Amino acid sequence: ELIGFQFDPTKVRQKMADCRAVSSEFMLALQQGQYKDKDAALLEFRTKLKKAGCDEVIAEKQRQLDEFLNNKK
Repeated sequence: ELIGFQFDPTKVRQKMADCRAVSSEFMLALQQGQYKDKDAALLEFRTKLKKAGCDEVIAEKQRQLDEFLNNKK
């Protein structure tokens, strides 16, 4: 049960902003099918997200969630 869990983005705030910027750059064009080579566009999108720190954001959220769940036991 995750009721009561609140993610604290303090440690990854800048990485989250960087990931949002990458998403803003690609999302609309991807959703609208504007790329001629969508596979290449998706690869570039994923690469830029990783460079922006998306893995670190996910890892921090998972760390906090694991801590939250362990403290509920």
